[in-house]
Amino acid sequence: MKPLPVLFAAAAALVASSSHAQWRAASLETLPPPALALGAPADSVPFVSPANRSHRVVVRSAAGAVGVGLGFLAGLALGAGVESSNEEDSGLLSGFIGAAAGGVVGGGVAAALPSYGGRCGFGERLSRGVLGSLAGTFTGLVLVSATDDGGWAVIPVAGGIGAGMAAEC
Repeated sequence: MKPLPVLFAAAAALVASSSHAQWRAASLETLPPPALALGAPADSVPFVSPANRSHRVVVRSAAGAVGVGLGFLAGLALGAGVESSNEEDSGLLSGFIGAAAGGVVGGGVAAALPSYGGRCGFGERLSRGVLGSLAGTFTGLVLVSATDDGGWAVIPVAGGIGAGMAAEC
C-alpha cells in the first residue's frame, strides 16, 4: 500500500472526527467565556463558539491553499525573469526560489485576508499566516519527498492548512 493515500485517509478521519466533536461541544455549550467569570463586561468579550472557529479555519485554509498556488506561480514567473550572472543557471534556480517565496507569502496573505471581526489585526494575522504557511509548505515538501509517486498537490494544501490554522486568532 502506498504511504501517501494512507496519510490522506488518516488526516481526513482526524479532521472529520475533530470537527464533529467541536460541533457537538458547541451545540451543548452553556457556560460563558472564562473572561466573563472573571468579571469582564459582557460586551467587551467576543465569544466564538468552537463550531464557528472551525468554520473560520476551514475558510482560511482554503484561501491559504489558493494563495499558495497563486503565489507559487507568480513567484516562479517573477523569479525566472530575473537576470542571472551565471550562464549555466538560465533562471531556473531563481525561478524555484521565487516560487517558494511567493507560495509562502501568498498563502499567508490569503489566509489573513478574512477578518471575521477577531481580536487581532491584519498585521498579526499576516505574520502568523506566513509562518504557518512556511511550516505547512515545508511539511508538504517532506511528505512529497518521502513518497515516490508524486503528489505535488500536497504542497499547496499543506501550506494552506498551516496558514489557515496559524492565522486564526
